[in-house]
Amino acid sequence: MLKLTENQHGAAATERALRFCGIRLGPFEAAASVRARMKAHRVALRDRREEYAEALEQRIAATVEIEYRDKKVDRRVIALAGVMRPTLSASTDGRAALKAALPSTPSDALKGVNDPSQSRFVENLCQQLQTNVALAAWKDEAAALRGLVADTDKGVTAREALYVSEGQARTQLRLAIARAQRDYNLAFAELTLAFPDDDDLVESFFWRATRSSDAAETPPPPDEPA
Repeated sequence: MLKLTENQHGAAATERALRFCGIRLGPFEAAASVRARMKAHRVALRDRREEYAEALEQRIAATVEIEYRDKKVDRRVIALAGVMRPTLSASTDGRAALKAALPSTPSDALKGVNDPSQSRFVENLCQQLQTNVALAAWKDEAAALRGLVADTDKGVTAREALYVSEGQARTQLRLAIARAQRDYNLAFAELTLAFPDDDDLVESFFWRATRSSDAAETPPPPDEPA
């Protein structure tokens, strides 16, 4: 028989092997307990796969939300710079204030997504807007920008919990795969004892990737009902 190993056979291959084994064992009453275990493992594996997929997508969705909010910060800063620059560039004091508020071009400073250098750039801008008299006309922008940054930071904090959930779901999936593969592999010896005089029959209970009859088949979808 082809033994299942975690390195070579993932959740989909393991599910397929369990399904095949369960189907083949169906007519044999002596193998009813093994068949029931294969089905139980397949149901558990399917559920753990779904839980992991849900946790993964939750975390990805949170990342997309963070990116969306981060873009709102970026666009507000770029728009503000576009308004400030023509006005401040007309005088020496104005140019100095502009340099203090925007030490680098926003398009360069805001390339990352909620990274420390970007946060420092935006916070420096907010401080300059609040304290530099040459920028008094845009002082209220500081509060608006900090509000947008706070929304982004909240999303980052919330995503940390989702990373934990994703990791836990991944661990549970791997454990389910390991349990299923171990029982599947051990079932060969159990079925050999149940059918001691027919090695070919026992061998036929187990899925083989190289079986000629399934060379043209497509594996069933992972969410196929048990």
